[in-house]
Amino acid sequence: MAARLGVLYVAILFPVAFLFGALRTVILVPLSGPLIAVLIELPVILTVAYVLCISLLRKVPRLTKGEAMVMGAVAFALLMLAELAVAVTLFDMTAHAFLAGFGTLHGAVGLAGQIAFAALPVWLRDRS
Repeated sequence: MAARLGVLYVAILFPVAFLFGALRTVILVPLSGPLIAVLIELPVILTVAYVLCISLLRKVPRLTKGEAMVMGAVAFALLMLAELAVAVTLFDMTAHAFLAGFGTLHGAVGLAGQIAFAALPVWLRDRS
């Protein structure tokens, strides 16, 4: 059940995040630079993730901490794979270039947001 929740969590959030990422890249980055653009986008995406996570957690019996960790881990792994697939197919990046992006300040901030997304099921399991 927890793994399925993780799949559902990322399957619903990824299209929303992809849309916001496209808007960030096309509109915000040219106006403000990549770091400010990520700092603007991140609270929006995490708010959507928060609402989504709470609603998913309310639809199932109370998860154990371990199950919530599985939900978040599955969602994080699938998110990273989906982002890698987009980077390779749409932006002609190598896997190495994709990973190297996390070494930039804006990439590290984005990764921190992705880790927070994955941690939400554990943080919110008692609040649902």
